Amino acid sequence: MEQLNYYEVTTFEQAKVLSNDLRMKILSLFHDDKSRTAKQIADQLEMSASKVHYHVRELVKVGLLVLTETRENAGIVEKYYLPIAKDIRIRLSRIEGEGIHLLHEQSQIINNTLKEFKISFLKAFEHAHNDQNNSRPLFFQMSKYMSEEERVELYRELKELSEKWNNRLSNSCKDPEKKELGLLVSLYEVIE
Repeated sequence: MEQLNYYEVTTFEQAKVLSNDLRMKILSLFHDDKSRTAKQIADQLEMSASKVHYHVRELVKVGLLVLTETRENAGIVEKYYLPIAKDIRIRLSRIEGEGIHLLHEQSQIINNTLKEFKISFLKAFEHAHNDQNNSRPLFFQMSKYMSEEERVELYRELKELSEKWNNRLSNSCKDPEKKELGLLVSLYEVIE
């Protein structure tokens, strides 16, 4: 099976599986495009193999991790997995389902994403603090008043910009000249 360039999560079952931060962490390990066994994932995360194996099974069950090959090693069958796509996109507005359960799963995904962003951003900020090349992480937050037409226009432009760069860049780290960069974009109505 060839890995897709991107895959969009649209089902409640997938959203529920992704609402677990360990499963999100498991998917993030594959940035190098190398398939792994549950044991290799556990070793990389420094966790017990049984705990990680359960979460790998859950990701496989909903189609977010796929079996790419099996190898026999000293009488043991090793199963190697890759995510369904190099880029798994979560569009919360398109997830099927209704009710309090869907809202809870969407909230969990947002919490996990923001938590991972915060950890990653703060590590990058601390690392770049003494960097003389001025490569500090970019961060700005703004709150502006805009009409519905302006909101729609900004939303469209942000979406086009992210699509342009997403299609232009690879998720692969095969080029030693390239560094992995994180990007988080959000546009929402401030509710007081």
